[in-house]
Amino acid sequence: ITKRLLKTAFPEEFHDLFKKHLLPEVLSVALAVNSSESSIPSRSKLFSFLPLPIATQFPVHVHASFILADDRRSIRFDDSEMRNAESTFNRWLLSEPAPALYLALLESWPHSLQQSKLWPDPSKCIDPLAKLITDSLYRALDVSRRRVCETVRNVRVSPSEAVLLRGVSPQIRKVLLILSPPDLVQPPSAWHAITFRSIRSVTPAYLRDTVR
Repeated sequence: ITKRLLKTAFPEEFHDLFKKHLLPEVLSVALAVNSSESSIPSRSKLFSFLPLPIATQFPVHVHASFILADDRRSIRFDDSEMRNAESTFNRWLLSEPAPALYLALLESWPHSLQQSKLWPDPSKCIDPLAKLITDSLYRALDVSRRRVCETVRNVRVSPSEAVLLRGVSPQIRKVLLILSPPDLVQPPSAWHAITFRSIRSVTPAYLRDTVR
């Protein structure tokens, strides 16, 4: 899955880099994964038109029009507070277009998303690249309109329509699963430590309205 990005889509602070690094007016971001759930790798690679010798714990291969380091084998990616413009440019690609594209990939995924290995686990995506994409992905998910939340009725809804089955006793959990309200979502295991600001969870009021 690929997204083309015009120069005008980039923050103005990056426009000088197009001339400095002879970047074309149209850049791209792409994600690649085998369509079989069992073939999703635990580690993947980074590409910038050609494969780079960089492995990451993110579950799909990531391509983008990165600004490369002088050795042409890595990307400019300064993780310190003294980041240069090139590092900030590359981080923007990984934290803005890449997560948006990833949500589109999830929405079109032909298999169940409930426990899909496509959901990156923040506790396992700890290398700097995977951590940046994963953290950015879940921030984007919180406000996304993509139908990527799978309900207990196996219907996909957007995050704003979902109610997460978390923070309740086993007894209440069992009752809700029996009742199967149409907006109830069992969070994938990868979400267990994530705090969402916008996605709702089960509350006493929700429980009361459901059992009426």
